[in-house]
Amino acid sequence: NDDLFTDDIAEQARAIKEKLEREKQLAAKVDASKHYETSKKLKAQLEASRNDPKWRQLYEKRSNLPIALLKDELLERLRSHDAIVVCGETGCGKTTQVPQFLLDDAIDREEGGICNIVCTQPRRVAATSIAERVSVERCERGGVGGSGSLVGHHVRLDAKITNQTRLTFCTTGILLRRLQGDRMLSDVTHVVIDEVHERSLDGDFLLTLLKDLPRRRRDAGLRPVKLVLMSATLNAALFS
Repeated sequence: NDDLFTDDIAEQARAIKEKLEREKQLAAKVDASKHYETSKKLKAQLEASRNDPKWRQLYEKRSNLPIALLKDELLERLRSHDAIVVCGETGCGKTTQVPQFLLDDAIDREEGGICNIVCTQPRRVAATSIAERVSVERCERGGVGGSGSLVGHHVRLDAKITNQTRLTFCTTGILLRRLQGDRMLSDVTHVVIDEVHERSLDGDFLLTLLKDLPRRRRDAGLRPVKLVLMSATLNAALFS
């Protein structure tokens, strides 16, 4: 009788496991279909924006920034490496443009549906003001965190993000708290750490946690996250 009872328990466990696996596969198919539709929609919206005179005027100004010359090389390096270091003088445009390079590249490759870029700033004022600037450059009518906006910000006691947000500017502390709840940052595709030369306890701790994140994600069967470290004054070899 004990053997029969044990066999029944094992059979029930197998049935439950198989059911959960089927549900997981179904959910994955639904998510994939949803991401595909979202990616198509975002690409169509970006192509439409490129025909807008105001967008073209702003894009022309953006294209004249020194960092624009490195766009193709930056994206190519990031495709073949888990992390890159971007050094550029103040005013070269790296803070506002590099996150947009990543976003537009994902959308053009029809991966906008899964794209989720997090860009940290050491101070909340920088995070909110840069988000506003990027939103303006992208001609988002709803503004940061508004309807249809892809740009959001998240600082202490103030979050403007929605399920449509694809690029979030936040403080270092916000990303550390996010890592407490999700050590893998499972839904994040890119992490951009700006002003990385500004050494602080939070900043150094964040770099330590992120150092082996691409490998841990890969080992867990997840898509490896891409890391971008940026600074105006930096010994690139040290961080490399």
